Parts: sequence; structure tokens; C-alpha cells
Amino acid sequence: MKETHMKDALEAIARRGVPENIDLWPQVSARIEGRSLMQTIRTKPLLVVLIVILTLLLLTAAAYAVGNMIGYIPGIGLVNRGAPIRVLAEPASMTRDGITITVKQAVLSSDKTVILFSMENIPFDKLSPRGDLQCPQSSELRLPNGVLLKSSEGGGNGTTTGFEWRFTYAHLPENVNDATLLIPCIQDAAPGVLPENWDLPLHFVPAPPDMTVIPVIEITPSPAPAPGTATPVQNPLSITKVIDDSDSYTLVGEFNPPVPSQAGDDWYSSGSIKLGDSNGKEVIYEFPQDLDLPSPKSSKTDVWAIKFNKGFASPLHITYSNLYTLRASSNESVEFEFDAGPNPQEGQSWQLNKEIRLAGHTFTLASISVPQKNSYRFDFTSSDNKISNVGIDILGGYTSNGGGQDTCGCLQPPPISWGESLGYTELPKGKLKIVLSDLWLYGEAKDWTLEWQP
Repeated sequence: MKETHMKDALEAIARRGVPENIDLWPQVSARIEGRSLMQTIRTKPLLVVLIVILTLLLLTAAAYAVGNMIGYIPGIGLVNRGAPIRVLAEPASMTRDGITITVKQAVLSSDKTVILFSMENIPFDKLSPRGDLQCPQSSELRLPNGVLLKSSEGGGNGTTTGFEWRFTYAHLPENVNDATLLIPCIQDAAPGVLPENWDLPLHFVPAPPDMTVIPVIEITPSPAPAPGTATPVQNPLSITKVIDDSDSYTLVGEFNPPVPSQAGDDWYSSGSIKLGDSNGKEVIYEFPQDLDLPSPKSSKTDVWAIKFNKGFASPLHITYSNLYTLRASSNESVEFEFDAGPNPQEGQSWQLNKEIRLAGHTFTLASISVPQKNSYRFDFTSSDNKISNVGIDILGGYTSNGGGQDTCGCLQPPPISWGESLGYTELPKGKLKIVLSDLWLYGEAKDWTLEWQP
């Protein structure tokens, strides 16, 4: 009990901060000067204990101070509190043809530049429903020397009158206090329909002393005993950062999936998070849009962040439902011919209902269609709910420029259905040879849990 009280007291003292220019060694060394280490241990064991305690105290406090150097600014994300921060001197706005773009906020930290801007009074009836004609939102930051910075992260949300955007760029040197935000076009607008090539000059100044930067608590995951043993093992689910805002918490964490027992070299995992309080009540959360998540430790690691309101009954129970997807061990493929005709058109569809047997699994290619210009969609069904997706190729020198799985069975009760699309610069025509291969299957599913106490 006394040891527990001492530990708590030391930690409390450590968390009060680390005094500047502290150096206890001259005082300690003066007391033990002229004595060997063994002499000191024999004659003054309490002094040695004191030295050890002071050393641990300083290390603990220093570690806490270093961990506390990361801060959080709502809307901006994580910043380094130990380095100078600059902000936008004043909002920058421009209006053309009734559309207004406003840079509302900018924060420059030691490792990145974050800019928030809005697009207002967008005439939605002039936006294009066709993805291949829509403007991709890819703003750039031009420095005074002409260097262009492309965004490393970015995203936005639609509003009733337009869009809200948040983009992250590289760190600006300390002597660069001006830049120009270049916006090529309005999101989802077809070329030439709405004003293009927006240039908004920005000026940056040091952040005010009273600027709110919320401390971020960093956590090093501790091993937990393996079930039925006393051997510590690392829980694949962990929390790495905690942000305590006025009325909410934000948790940043990782899931490092163990290698599945039946896996070969090719597998991946996907998961979902569910929160519950100590009374069994579900805690609703959202994914924060203002956090640039840390880089994962490996290609298998899932880095996640969730934000939820305070007021739940502690402790919080975090459940991560993980599902493995594995490449089928067979290398076999199925080839067949499909006649798309001399001029396939957008909206056209062919009902095939062709049964496919691949890698020991049976499924049906129900139809092929042209959902939009220059892309084919393949719709599948199956009574085997182990199938995740299948690779599709059109032979004859046709190279797809993108695509993906746009609907998914995802372990729903059989029969399942899913769709996959392939895009091309020019849509393949005539009699086509199609190859199905590279079957991926769902593997084991497992829930991992973690308790968190505010």
C-alpha cells in the first residue's frame, strides 16, 4: 500500500511540469565525491535509493513533457506545440458570377500547412452527373518563388449552398509568410460551365498568445496477459492518442491484425468499431474530418480515429470486428467471349446469367452493363457467401485506367451479390475475350475488445 501511495505521489509531482534548467547531479555528486559506488551502497543505501527515485522522477516528467508537446486545434488537427505556429492574418475571399470562395482559416506548424476554405452559392443544377466530366478538386499552394505545393491530404463536405474543404500541404519555411491558393475549378462542374482558375492571396502572421491548443495525451500500449496464461501479449487493438475537448473525446488508435491461421502471403483485413458504456448502452461516434492520421506501422495496420460526446457511463468498451480476406490458393482462370457490339452506349446492358466455376467456388455473372461513358460494370451473384471479389481482364491490349468493387455482399445471407467496374480511355468494342481470375475469399471473423477509462 505504501509503495502504491509513493508511486501515485511521484506521478502527480511529475505531471506538474519539468522545471527549466534543472540539474541535480552537482548536488548529488558532491555528496558522494571521493567514495566508490560500493562504499556508497554499503554506507548510505538510502542515498542510493534517493538517487534512483530522483532519476526516475526526472525521466517520467521529461517523458510526460515530450508527450505533451503535441496539441490539437479544432478544425485543423494535430500540431507541434513546441514550435512556433502561424495563422491566416485575415480571411481571403473572392466572388465570380455569384459564386464566393473564402479561405476561412489557415494554420502553419513545424510539419504542415492546413487550409480551410468554402465554396458558396454553387448552382447545383449546373454540376455534371457524369464522373468522367466532373472537376477533380485539387488545389495547390503557390509560394512567392513560384514553387507549387500539392496537397498531401484533403477532403470536404457538401453544404446546402456549396462545399467546405480542408487541405493539408507541406511545411512552409519560417521566412515565407505569403502564398497564393490556386483552385482550378468548382467541384463536380464540367469544364467551362462555371468560373475556373481562382487565385486567392494569403498572408500569415504569428499565432496570438491566447490561441487554444488542446494538449494531446500519447499512450504507449502495454502488453496484456494471454488468455489462460501469465505471458504478456500485445493486444492488436490499442489507443495511441487521446484528445479531451470541452464536450467530447477523440481517440486515435491502431489495429495490427495477427496473421490469420489459414493465410498465404496475400491477405488483408478490414474492420468496424462499436462503442458501448458500462451499462451496455451503445455510444454513438463519428470519424473526425480534421485529423491527418499517422502513417501505419505496416500495410496491414489500420489506423483509426473516433470522436464521441462525454456523459457515458465509464469505462468505455471498444469492440473492433475484424474480417480477413484471402487470395484463393488456386491460380486457375476462366475465359469466355462477350460481344459488346460495334458501338456500346451508356445505359446499355446485357443479361448473361453465366455460371462460373473458379478455384472450387461457383458464382454467376448475371450481367454486363455500361453505367457511364467508357466503363463496363460486371454484376455477380452467388450462393457461396465466402466470395469477396474476382479479378477481371479484357484481352486484346485493352488497359483499364481504374475501377473497383462498388457493391458488396460482405457476408450477407446467401445469395450474395456484388458488382465490379472497369474504366477505359476508350471503351472496348466488338467481340471481347474476358478473363476471370484472382479469386478472393472471406476468411475468419473475430471481435477484439479494449476498455478505456477517461
